[in-house]
Amino acid sequence: MPEFRSTAARSRVPAILRALIMPAALLIALGSWALASPPGASPDEDYHLTSIWCGLGERPGLCEEGDAPTERRVPLPLLESAGCFAFDSEKSASCTLSPMDELVNTNRGNFAGGYPPLFYGLFAVFASQSLDASVIAMRLVNAAIFVALTTALYLLLPRGRRAPLLWAAAISSIPLGIFLIPSLNPSSWSVLSAMTLWVAYAEYLRESRRGHRIAFASLAVLAAVMGSGARADSAVYAVLGVGAASILLFENSRRFWMSSLLGVGICVVAVSFFLSVGQSAIVAPDTSTGDASLITLIFGNLLLLPQLWSGVFGTWGLGWLDTTMPGVVWVTTLIIYGAGLFVGIGRPDLRKAITVIAAFAALVVVPMYILVHDGVMVGTAVQPRYVLPLIILLAGVALWRSRDDLGLSGAQMGIVVGGLSIANAVALHTNIRRYVTGDDVGGVDLDGQAEWWWKVGFGPTWVWVVGSIALATFLIMVARSSHAVVAPAPVER
Repeated sequence: MPEFRSTAARSRVPAILRALIMPAALLIALGSWALASPPGASPDEDYHLTSIWCGLGERPGLCEEGDAPTERRVPLPLLESAGCFAFDSEKSASCTLSPMDELVNTNRGNFAGGYPPLFYGLFAVFASQSLDASVIAMRLVNAAIFVALTTALYLLLPRGRRAPLLWAAAISSIPLGIFLIPSLNPSSWSVLSAMTLWVAYAEYLRESRRGHRIAFASLAVLAAVMGSGARADSAVYAVLGVGAASILLFENSRRFWMSSLLGVGICVVAVSFFLSVGQSAIVAPDTSTGDASLITLIFGNLLLLPQLWSGVFGTWGLGWLDTTMPGVVWVTTLIIYGAGLFVGIGRPDLRKAITVIAAFAALVVVPMYILVHDGVMVGTAVQPRYVLPLIILLAGVALWRSRDDLGLSGAQMGIVVGGLSIANAVALHTNIRRYVTGDDVGGVDLDGQAEWWWKVGFGPTWVWVVGSIALATFLIMVARSSHAVVAPAPVER
């Protein structure tokens, strides 16, 4: 594993070159995940595909009037794609789909306003008569949006104050986050919002330069609108993010209270999105336990709740929960995440201690409310992706005011980078294997015995190798760009 010296001289790559290499490597890494699964592979993607195709209203050949107000006629392959392989990990994605010009009436889509329209409306621009080409374009655009927003925030952040963005995202995102980010599931924007909103708002609160304040405020508002405009429950994460930043930087001054008006505005926008749609219950009514008493639901779910948290790191499957991750993935990522929290919470001041406790409380209360409100148990319907934004927020506030290098030695940083790189490479290989041949076929070579792949000029093994190297390169660059300067604490008033 690489070892990084914890001195200011560790980064020998010019800043401008580094600023180009890091986002390029991240985009390639996310692009490999965009190609790692077929159309319909992310959770409920049949629903999201039809919603995207109808995201700009009725269009001939793409989305036409249905038999009822909450129904539409859409290309049949949008509904067939997931049924080809979902829930059976030994099935590849090789089944033949119907022609795209064959339309079918369905109520499977966002036709009754269950989700906010922003996510679907944006990606509807890329909908066409070619399912594969459209899905690839949409996923790559989603990856590019993530890279653009996080890179802009990274470049604005002063050296010494980047740990809550970079390392909180890195230790929280493998494998579930990196699978979702370039996907067509609206949860991808929930993840992006969770990573960026609270950091941008916190920097806005403590920044004194007018231009930088405007930039941070703009990024915070954009992240809030994107998150809340994709999933209504992201409004909760937006409010929590604003609250966390406000606690960390609270001061009883006119400047703080005036600046907080932006936070109030963000919360109002987020709540407005939440109230404008019908996404009040996350799970379907037919998954309810029905006869379970309130005490049974609360006690049973409290005991099982850590299983939901650990699912973020790979103990639950990807996709339709049918792509099982090897132990090397989830053991590695769980250890690194736990170590990151342990390092981050060392000797916290009162504000940070309160914020970390509040973030952890949210990680318990929010999923517990969903589970009890909808009458289900952990493992029945509520999925780890619903708590991923809270996992990210907890890591971020734990790493608040940490050094960019987290105070780790070169060897320790090498273990973190190496561990995350290996976990990503194994997860990516496993995910590609599951769709190319089904997981009943083994071996390193993904091209041999391939039953499905995109009609592109390169094979799945190439995507796996390049994507794995790209993420490792990104993490190495992040580590080398870190330095041992402690961010100055905000002045107590």
